[in-house]
Amino acid sequence: MRVRRNLIHLVVFISLAILVGSCAHRKVATKQAEKASAKKEFSFSAHDTNADGRLNKEEAEKAYAHSFGEMDKDGDGYLSRIELGPGKKFDELDTDKDEKISIIEFMRGFDSRFAEADRNMDKHLNREEAAEFGVPN
Repeated sequence: MRVRRNLIHLVVFISLAILVGSCAHRKVATKQAEKASAKKEFSFSAHDTNADGRLNKEEAEKAYAHSFGEMDKDGDGYLSRIELGPGKKFDELDTDKDEKISIIEFMRGFDSRFAEADRNMDKHLNREEAAEFGVPN
């Protein structure tokens, strides 16, 4: 009787261990899939909705807005100097001088950034121009 009880406990323990292991594996796999999906969502192809191999101003504007969310690492709805990164024009974008950039302040810079990135002035961004604009291939 005691051996049978121990055997049942062993089977239950092994079953629980397998269940916990598979749950942990699923959680890791889900996180990896979410990261891969997020990277794909913020790509040139994902924003080239008409699939013409370039981003028109509307497509680029959506990509630019999406980049705000990508840069907002702490998810507070603002960009700090650190989140914006080196080489960016923080003081120029921070129009209310509160040491953080809101989405509204960020989007105000879109037209000038688009014009800057559109080197051949065709009112579209090709893959190279888009990469400089901040949209990964």
